[in-house]
Amino acid sequence: QTAEAEARPAEAGGEDPVGAAISALPASDQFQLGMAELQNGEQDAGVRLVRAAADSGYAPAQYRLGKLFETGLGVPQDALRARQWTERAANNGNRKAMHNLGVMYAEGRGASQDMNAAAQWFERAALLGAPDSQFNLAVLYEQGRGRPRSLPDAYAWYTIAAQSGDEEAGSRASRIAGELPEEAAAEARQMAQSFEPRPLDVAANSAAEDGAAALTGPAAVARAQTILAELGYDIGQADGNSGPQTQAAIILYQRENGLAQTGEVSPRLLERLEVSRRR
Repeated sequence: QTAEAEARPAEAGGEDPVGAAISALPASDQFQLGMAELQNGEQDAGVRLVRAAADSGYAPAQYRLGKLFETGLGVPQDALRARQWTERAANNGNRKAMHNLGVMYAEGRGASQDMNAAAQWFERAALLGAPDSQFNLAVLYEQGRGRPRSLPDAYAWYTIAAQSGDEEAGSRASRIAGELPEEAAAEARQMAQSFEPRPLDVAANSAAEDGAAALTGPAAVARAQTILAELGYDIGQADGNSGPQTQAAIILYQRENGLAQTGEVSPRLLERLEVSRRR
């Protein structure tokens, strides 16, 4: 039997390739697939994949699921669940989740307003180098909310935020500097100049959480397998591994669509598959 015959469009029925891909892939790959689905307007499939990765404890997926509940994209809008998932992501080391959680506590969204908790989360994100959290922490020190009022600390954190690129923070730092004794200002300035962000947990802070990363590796293969199966091609098992049956299905698709017959998953192939899927 030829490879082409093996890869002919499959009959209806059999194992759900999407379900197989979800169960077979690591959480990080599930998340990449989920983000790709969301970007392509496939909200149900996207939420399902993001939720699977979040349930596995993958912090970027937990953060994104919290944002979905916050905005009501693909799920009913739910401030409580948004806060709960954001808190899980924050506790697992996601810096954006730490900042967002601080905002939620400051504004009383999904939880009672708690400025002490807001300050704690802003500080954790600020120490990891988040400019918005550095700015917000400075505001809290200046106003004495969630932290004892301290103009030297406010000046230091505004200066740190300015060093991170926040223009408004620079003007606020200059204003407060004029209100401080020279010795206190110099000490706070030294603290700001010596500030180094703590190391960021790379695994907990994936670039794909905002859709910035292209699919790679097993996630890209699984994406191709899923779409090929939806188009009726027999790809075998949707497991993220590019075996002979998947390669034969790709070659057949490439032949039928006037593409170079490489049998390999590439960004170009994924783009064409997405177009075919929407027809």
